[in-house]
Amino acid sequence: MRLENLRQLPSVDGRAPRVALLVYNDFSVDTRVLKTAYSYAAAGAQVRVVAFGTFEGMEPGLTVLDGGIEVERLPLVELDHTLPRLGSTARQVVARARGALRRGSRGSATAGPTAPTTSDARSEATAQTRNPQDGDLGPSAGSTTHGTPRSTPAVPAGLKARVVGLWMRMHYTVRLGSFQLRAVRSLRRWRPDLVHANDADTLLPAWLAGRSLGTPYIFDAHEIWTARVKTGSRPVARRWEAWVEKRLAPRASGVTTVSGSIVDWLHRELRLAAAPTLVRNVPVGPAPVVSDPAATGRLRELAGLGADTRVVAYCGAVTINRGIEQTLDALELLDPSTHLVLLGRGSQAYRAVLDARVAAAGLEDRVHFVGIVPSDEVPATLRDADASVIFSRPVTLNQRFSLPNKLFESIHAGLPVAASDLPDIASVVSATGAGQVFDIDDAQTTADAIAAVIADAGTYRAASAAAARTLTWQNEVDGLLRLAVAALERPGRS
Repeated sequence: MRLENLRQLPSVDGRAPRVALLVYNDFSVDTRVLKTAYSYAAAGAQVRVVAFGTFEGMEPGLTVLDGGIEVERLPLVELDHTLPRLGSTARQVVARARGALRRGSRGSATAGPTAPTTSDARSEATAQTRNPQDGDLGPSAGSTTHGTPRSTPAVPAGLKARVVGLWMRMHYTVRLGSFQLRAVRSLRRWRPDLVHANDADTLLPAWLAGRSLGTPYIFDAHEIWTARVKTGSRPVARRWEAWVEKRLAPRASGVTTVSGSIVDWLHRELRLAAAPTLVRNVPVGPAPVVSDPAATGRLRELAGLGADTRVVAYCGAVTINRGIEQTLDALELLDPSTHLVLLGRGSQAYRAVLDARVAAAGLEDRVHFVGIVPSDEVPATLRDADASVIFSRPVTLNQRFSLPNKLFESIHAGLPVAASDLPDIASVVSATGAGQVFDIDDAQTTADAIAAVIADAGTYRAASAAAARTLTWQNEVDGLLRLAVAALERPGRS
């Protein structure tokens, strides 16, 4: 990633400042954190990303990216690996309770619901903790039930939920706690001059390390933390998360976030002394000037479509609450030559739901799933579409206030956009003139907006191309670098 002409950070004791970025993931697909790391490096810093490694994913250890950026992945304490007997005990509780019920009900002619097996308990334990936005529909959707005969009573749902829920809460609490503890130790060893905390689950280690080292930290809120979609009841966790964020965010040297509405919410709810700095998650610029988009894009090739079809692009995760079902409703109302091409991936369970929906509507020949491409290739891939649909359903506050990457990627692709009429999305569409917005609850207005931007594609393409010249990561990140300069120059910093 090449970033030039960025604001430069001041030296510390005659050397390049050390900046550590904390992120609670494996740093394999987090494009915002990647761009932030490269921005600090281009601004003259020595950069280290502190993430986690897992048994199944990116391995723990220290690696170095192009440009000299270090990535330290910390091992996590995984109860399934360190205490396998404890995990199996939780599942045995369910099995034994089921056996007791069987013995007590022999001879009964009353038919009961199918009882899940131990393997079902494991699959439900996994489903209980997955984020629905990541494509998981919960334990009842898209899964196969391997049950006993219907005459066998099931384990009481309350008992099973408590056992599984307790185990998973323990698992994820220990996992996060082990990361935070090891992150503090890592920071104390490396002794950064500035810590960049990505999201509220890294605030605590940033603050703890900062106290012992005299190191300031910047809090980058990618979303409203307490408004995330999470399955199950989490009253203690929610209170703890809210307590940490409300006490530690105001102590940060600066706060950044991703949309104007979240700026206002954080300023008000966290009682920050100053409004957070807006750093939208836009692509690195400049966007190339393309005279013939159809000759450079790849979406039609991936979908096997010719120039005689109209292509509406959907870009992003193929999962719930992204308006895909509503877009299919709108597609039914559009000219039969209009096709929907989805660039992204999702769970097999949700894909099965969509396939059934597509088949029921008779749209099998007009809906195409083409998988993923590297994130930096998305705008170029989209370029030969006729329009891009940006659909977000405001199920949570984060979704209502969202500014999805795909909006800016579509603008960088030079596409007309048809987008949900939500505050921050509508603001960008209106300011750029790149498209039209629609009522998310009305398939006809959605279809009308798509048809309108395709019909006047020249006007909207020109507007997108003009907006892409200034909507660049280099322009957005300057606000963050201003905060970093102020933090490093703060009197009595160390």
